[in-house]
Formats: sequence, C-alpha cells, structure tokens
Amino acid sequence: MIVGVAGAFKDANFDIVDDEEIVLGRSAQEANVIFGQLETDVSRKHCSVRFDGRANPYIVTDYSSSGTGYERARRYGGKEMTDRLCLSCMRKYDGQFGICPYCGYAHNTPPEQAYHLTPGVILQGKYIVERVLGFGGFGVTYIG
Repeated sequence: MIVGVAGAFKDANFDIVDDEEIVLGRSAQEANVIFGQLETDVSRKHCSVRFDGRANPYIVTDYSSSGTGYERARRYGGKEMTDRLCLSCMRKYDGQFGICPYCGYAHNTPPEQAYHLTPGVILQGKYIVERVLGFGGFGVTYIG
C-alpha cells in the first residue's frame, strides 16, 4: 500500500498488488493518480511505483526533470531505484544488492524446509514473514 504523506493526496491510500504499477502525474493520458494542473512541480508523467512481491521491493522510476521526493528526505532523478527490506535484520538497503550489507543475509534465501513459508510472504495484507526462528513438533515459529 502507498500512503500519501503531504499535499493533495495526504492520508490517501493506494492499494498496489504484485507486479502492478501506479503512475503519478498531471496527465490523465499518462497517469492513473492525477494531480491538479496548477501543481507545476509535478510533471505530466512524474514517476511510477511498482511492487515486486517476489523480491519484496517497491521500484520507483522517476520520469520528471526535477526529481522525485522519496522517503521524505532523499531526491532522485531519472533512474530506477529500489529499497529492499532485509528479511533477517529488517533494515532497508539498496535493492540492487542481493545481500544485506548490515547482516549478510542473502535476499533470495529459500526456506529450509518445503513446508516453511517463503521469506517475504505477506499474510493478511499486513504481516511480513521474515525467517524461521525454530521448528519441530510444536510447529514453525517465524520472525516477522
């Protein structure tokens, strides 16, 4: 889910499912989240956001000439960028790397057993399964 944090779409919720792309901008022909024509700091096709449920990052592509505000602090311009959530230490890192620079967890680590949930699975639309803490006769315990 994408949540607006300021401006015309403050507190608006935009559901985004696996492999769906949401395009933001002023043009009804190029965007599906449309800003007012008087918002000149927003381009006709400003940026897009796509969710990759398999790898678990949001992919933001900036199409504007002025850059796109992301995470309220950083600005990006003209390139695809991803933030990945480490499923071991829960810290964000640059998604172009397959290994977390903080704890060394490999992003595509398969489940240890066939009956374990795959790391990154989202349950009930709000719980992210990280990794197995332990398993046995009592079942499987996950950190999430």
